[in-house]
Amino acid sequence: MFLSRRVRRTLTTATVGVLAAACAVVGLLPAHAADASSLNVGEGLGTLIDTTQSVSPDMSDPNGAKLSQPMHVDSWSPTSAEGMYTVSYLGLGYFAFAGMSNGSAIAQQYFLRLSMKTDRSDENVLAELVRISDNSVVESHTLTPGSSASLTGLVTAFPTITTGVANTPITLTYSTATASDTTYGSISASWMYGGQLGPYTVGSTNLSKPQVSTTTYATEDGKTLATYEMMDGAGQTSTPSNPREFSDYTYTRSVTTLADSEEGTALDRPASDTQRFFIKILRTIQSDGTVVKSLYVADPTYTGTQNYEDTSTTGFIEVLRTNAMASNSVNTNTDVLTSTTSTGEDFITADEAAQIKALATQPVEGFGHQVTIWDKDGYTIRLGFNGYNNLNVRPYSSTEAGKSLYVSTSTPETNGTRSLANPLYNDLVIPTNTTHYYTHKVGSVVVRYTDEDGNPLADTVTSLSNVNTGTSYNTDTTTTTTTTPTEQTSEKKSQPLAKTGSNVLALGAAAAALSALGIGVVAYRRMRA
Repeated sequence: MFLSRRVRRTLTTATVGVLAAACAVVGLLPAHAADASSLNVGEGLGTLIDTTQSVSPDMSDPNGAKLSQPMHVDSWSPTSAEGMYTVSYLGLGYFAFAGMSNGSAIAQQYFLRLSMKTDRSDENVLAELVRISDNSVVESHTLTPGSSASLTGLVTAFPTITTGVANTPITLTYSTATASDTTYGSISASWMYGGQLGPYTVGSTNLSKPQVSTTTYATEDGKTLATYEMMDGAGQTSTPSNPREFSDYTYTRSVTTLADSEEGTALDRPASDTQRFFIKILRTIQSDGTVVKSLYVADPTYTGTQNYEDTSTTGFIEVLRTNAMASNSVNTNTDVLTSTTSTGEDFITADEAAQIKALATQPVEGFGHQVTIWDKDGYTIRLGFNGYNNLNVRPYSSTEAGKSLYVSTSTPETNGTRSLANPLYNDLVIPTNTTHYYTHKVGSVVVRYTDEDGNPLADTVTSLSNVNTGTSYNTDTTTTTTTTPTEQTSEKKSQPLAKTGSNVLALGAAAAALSALGIGVVAYRRMRA
């Protein structure tokens, strides 16, 4: 039936199922103006990018996002000081496993706690000697980057470390030699036996910089609906914000990935810790977040000068490579690599490698036994595992017993033998980002034509299915009509459209307008004369 230009249009809608919600036509999304770089540790920022959406809970709600304290043994407690958070712990099990007569008492009664301010402009570290029984601070020092401090509290509590040997202070060092965009450096605790032998490493930890962890809410075709960002602390991770409900979208899945800047190889310990022992330790962060560490020994036949300050391996021989270790796990690979020197001589033979590996299964602690792999021209190099049950050689979030590979070296330039235990575990905290994916909700569109008395016109029904909610359809190229249905009524809104686009539905000569939010009925009534 011909409809003249004098036809008057009215629109009614009925809501269907879950499609009762409505929103305006989705246009260009606004730029993400929020800046998370100003957040302090533990603060979060939620941003609704597609402002046409209603979201629940509101983006100001963390919705499950929170910091996770570094894991530790149950009897240790994090700092409760205002504006501070604990970044790591160092146990004192070294003294027990080194066979000191007072070693077990030290390990069972005290630990070292490292904390920082939540204000990220302050890079200092508060190092505390804490008594386990009452969580009281016995001694504390504020370490600035590059500084050291002498911890004397254990000397007061235990004047002798073992029979006939006076105890000595622990030296705490905040090294920036391994500093990078993502790492402040490292904190190490060292100690001299009797004030003459050593120093021996009591414990060490890498100090990661705070990083922003982002939870992104996105469609399967890549459009970002919203974000929630949280500033993780050094040594801490955060749980992501949980999925949310968006008015026009349905949640489908979640994917977690590493922060983009984390992959790559770096020094695991600074040269100040390793050069005097003629070793180098590298760590490689892989794409899945696991860490592989490699231990290198200086090649005794190399005639050049080795560089201990970077990741170059020229003049070094790799003796062990760990398995891929997840965060807070220990190495389980004890295969020592066979190798030759730069002059082609055997450095580690297959028989020597097997002997060294066998030491990892022996019920020994401390230095255990070692295998001589090189003894020539005044150079002696020995390798050996500490045994199978060293609970000091692990991150303090792990219940696994770890293993140290001891390297002992003696050269014409050194006064006696130098030994260093190399704990091969992963205590590195790597920030991650999580994306929650969504698909668009869909509904059905039904168009019916009637005369002004409500009588249906024959063969004038148009139906569409699987239509995105929140989309407007109109045969008029200059206006668009969007309906926002409620339980009983609907509201009609119009706004200019620049031109006919993919969201415009042509329905023949009739200018029908409806929203894809349920069943739409367009009633056309003939004007009476």
